[in-house]
Amino acid sequence: MVTKNLIDCDLEKLDEIISYNENVLGIQKNILSGSFLNIKDEIFYLVNFFSCIDTNFRTNLLQQLLNDVLHFLDIYEQIENANILEHCKIDPNSSSSSEQINDYTSKLKNCKLKTISIINTRLYCIDSLMWDLVKNSKKIKRFVNIFEVGKVNNTQEFLKIQKYDLKPMFKSTYTPSSNELKPLYHESELKIIQSLKNDEVNELSEGINHLLKSKSSIGFFENMSDEEIKLIVNCVKFSKYDRGEVITKQGDRTKEMFFIISGECTVIQDNKIVGKLGPKQIFGEFSKITNRKRFATVITKTQTTLLSFNLKLELFDEAPFSFSTLYKNILAELVKKIDISNHYKQK
Repeated sequence: MVTKNLIDCDLEKLDEIISYNENVLGIQKNILSGSFLNIKDEIFYLVNFFSCIDTNFRTNLLQQLLNDVLHFLDIYEQIENANILEHCKIDPNSSSSSEQINDYTSKLKNCKLKTISIINTRLYCIDSLMWDLVKNSKKIKRFVNIFEVGKVNNTQEFLKIQKYDLKPMFKSTYTPSSNELKPLYHESELKIIQSLKNDEVNELSEGINHLLKSKSSIGFFENMSDEEIKLIVNCVKFSKYDRGEVITKQGDRTKEMFFIISGECTVIQDNKIVGKLGPKQIFGEFSKITNRKRFATVITKTQTTLLSFNLKLELFDEAPFSFSTLYKNILAELVKKIDISNHYKQK
């Protein structure tokens, strides 16, 4: 079934559907936006695969969650393909057209970020419920053992461990079996959803929360909302180093970026000291952006605490507005860093 078009001049219908679906099941704020969105095809395939093995596998709750996420994937496409001038009936020659376009664009961007959060939350629920159901199906467990994956709790674990290339199987078209955009969930179903847990989500929350608290000190994230930052970063973690430890080594192919919470570091290039780094500074970004080897070695000068993270550049097509802001900020920060480096070399 095709999802009805919700894009109109004031976005009231879209706001109403989004608000309802945010409230009915809640939003898992600690989920990194790309963590489930990136493997949606794999999750859909495994649901279908397991349903073929065990005809009792696809419960009403699992089917309803699938309908939800499929509808919101369609809504996401509607937002992406929205023609602002057409929907707003804006006269491009009007003196107020620029203001109207900016206002509508801002509203669409906000709806898009909320839609991504809903999709990610539903995928998280589907994935957790699916592997919970697998544990209770003797038929499916026998097939899972063929992949020699042992005990797994989610699709991400399954994909890391299994030895076969399943990608050709993932390309398929999925459509919702109901056109209901404001579904009702029974109390018993809500209890099941509340009971679903994912250790990885809790594990990531501390690092993400600290990154969000520090965003005002990180030039990369200027003019970016918390939701946008959660969308584009992953692998966030704390690290503590003693004096004289190597964090990055010139010539390595590691891609993490680092934000210094406390301490000082020395930057060395071709066995020469070319700079120093301190609290609230970022390093390591150039290798990620250019996909090249590390240009310098960074060694701690004092005891240092860092926050390391990565950027999900592969999500550019899903959030072009957010990445445009990010790239603009990165360019500005790189210019500042080059100026500081040149000043340091002249000393």
